[in-house]
Amino acid sequence: MTFGGRGQEVTTAAPNPQQPGAPPSGGPKSVIYTRVDGRPEILLVADSNMSDLQKTDMDLRDKRILDIVKENVKAMQVERKQGTSFTAERSGPDTWRLTAPSPQKANKTKLDDLVWDITELEAKGVPG
Repeated sequence: MTFGGRGQEVTTAAPNPQQPGAPPSGGPKSVIYTRVDGRPEILLVADSNMSDLQKTDMDLRDKRILDIVKENVKAMQVERKQGTSFTAERSGPDTWRLTAPSPQKANKTKLDDLVWDITELEAKGVPG
């Protein structure tokens, strides 16, 4: 298996435990011989670490679109292309109130779910 990163390729091969030079006992149960192209060293890497070594930039990136705390959202304005737009304000820790288009008590569960959905939005990729 070969994979790259930072302009270097890393080549790996699974060892044969029956051959001389197999990994020493007492170490990880399954290891991979690993060498960075252009370097003479051969390293033994626990195969459980291979998934970490194969991660892409996107795998390691924080994908959250908004970094907000749900409990800190005090108000929201929702503008719809179709249907009724509205504004809601939190009037207590467990209470929401619609302030527009007409003032009235709001459905707490629906508004909390909307806030939850917004805070959980994640990017699928990064342009460029």
